[in-house]
Amino acid sequence: EDPILPFGTRLNDEYKHDTKRVVIWPIGEGGFGRVYLTRHVETGRYEAVKVVLLEKTQGRGLTIEQSHALTLKRVEKLRKALAEAETMVTLREDGIHQNVVAIREVALLRNVSSTLEEKFKDNLFIFMDFVNGTTLYDFIKRERPLESVAPIMLDVALGILRLEEKKITTLDLKPENILVEFDGDHVRGKLADFGAGITRSYASPEIMLRLEDAEETAHAWLFGTTLLAVLSRGRNWSNYSEADKKLEKMRQETLHDELHRDLLDLCVRCMHRDPKE
Repeated sequence: EDPILPFGTRLNDEYKHDTKRVVIWPIGEGGFGRVYLTRHVETGRYEAVKVVLLEKTQGRGLTIEQSHALTLKRVEKLRKALAEAETMVTLREDGIHQNVVAIREVALLRNVSSTLEEKFKDNLFIFMDFVNGTTLYDFIKRERPLESVAPIMLDVALGILRLEEKKITTLDLKPENILVEFDGDHVRGKLADFGAGITRSYASPEIMLRLEDAEETAHAWLFGTTLLAVLSRGRNWSNYSEADKKLEKMRQETLHDELHRDLLDLCVRCMHRDPKE
């Protein structure tokens, strides 16, 4: 298990690069590593930082083959993390979008603190806006009424439009990767993870079959399966065929609930087997 950065750790390095942030506590797990709440010592702004731990090869008694394999793994992990960071930077070029988590800084820090384990030397730190809330997955588990969930899904759609304006495709849209921000009595949905992963149960048939131009319609299908998971209070299927069956079953069960029925009809349109439709 990854070590935990202690409370109060100042995030700077031996080359005097000072991010001016201090660690408060861990708040979750990201696709590449642990996520922490930090505080900017000059502005007082709270931010989240994703720490991408890159495994070291030195001093581990590895064979040449093992060392080479670990180096390749490290490079690939760094490449994917940087690609995600680059996506977030691109999204912010024209200003912060209210439905996309904004990135503040990317830093490759060496020797974060001489008192910490070797693991924290030379790793990638991605600083993002801190969202005061929870994931959409946890939000729907609390049996929220549909009237409170529908505006969040509208926010998700607006976030997806932002991605498409920038010609960016995310293939891992799901409730766990959407944050729900609490602002008084108002809630707002935010896209928060732009990694290269694919969750099989949410992905379209075209993506799973690796068909040409599959990414062009990926967002529509992902929005549909994410909405279906919201309506069913959590995903309980393992592939697109089972998702189809779940959708049809729910449509038969909600004939007299107009809002539920309308949202399920939207799922049907998003999850059409013919991408042209």
